[in-house]
Amino acid sequence: MIKLSPIEVLALKKLTLINHALAGQLSGIAQSEQKALVQVLNDVTLRAADDLAKNDKRLGLEMDVSEWIQERLDNCHRHASTKTGKDREGWLEDARYFAAALHAINKSSPPVSGSDKR
Repeated sequence: MIKLSPIEVLALKKLTLINHALAGQLSGIAQSEQKALVQVLNDVTLRAADDLAKNDKRLGLEMDVSEWIQERLDNCHRHASTKTGKDREGWLEDARYFAAALHAINKSSPPVSGSDKR
């Protein structure tokens, strides 16, 4: 069994988001392979986060991955609403990553694009 620290789980989450965005930019076999990799990475990340959450509960803390990602998504939109130009676009790009992660976790309706939600 491999134990991961909270920062390592966070890094896995970010890696999942980045790879999900990359998969959306590819086509053909490369896209199919990247989507499969994202699914595996997402499953591993969720298991690691769940294990971390169980350990945190023993300390009186509780971590819900979906709530955490939703909070990050909301923060990105809040910051984007106060910015302009490339800075705003950077925050909206981050928001799209978090929206894609929520979509992957919940396997629900497609994520809201950063430019649609203000």
